[in-house]
Amino acid sequence: MAGHAGNANALRHGARSARVVQPLAQRHSRRLLRQRGLGASDLSAIGRGLLHNWARAAAALELLEEHAATVGLLDSDGNPRSFTSLYTRLLESERKALRDMEPHLARDRGPDPIHALIEQGRAIRVARDERESNGG
Repeated sequence: MAGHAGNANALRHGARSARVVQPLAQRHSRRLLRQRGLGASDLSAIGRGLLHNWARAAAALELLEEHAATVGLLDSDGNPRSFTSLYTRLLESERKALRDMEPHLARDRGPDPIHALIEQGRAIRVARDERESNGG
């Protein structure tokens, strides 16, 4: 089975090995959270689960891309190598996980600070206009 000790395919690229994928997935998660100015505790349980799914797919894709850079996507006969079907499934999984995760990251971040400043300025102008129209 994939991911078990002695599995040559798992060892070839590591994308099916939890032992190889997990540390890389953690780095992907931390990087994304840092880029968004978030911590894991800022996310809901669902948001953390979606982040975990995305990070695992992104880590496995990175490993497969490194492997493809070494051996190529096609064999000497021009046929796709065996890992390319896994690669395409992971691309779709990563895309879906990112799409599903995005609303959780946005919602968990709270209000947009730029929007809040615009609204504050609008409220100040309205209050000023009301004072001026009331003779004050």
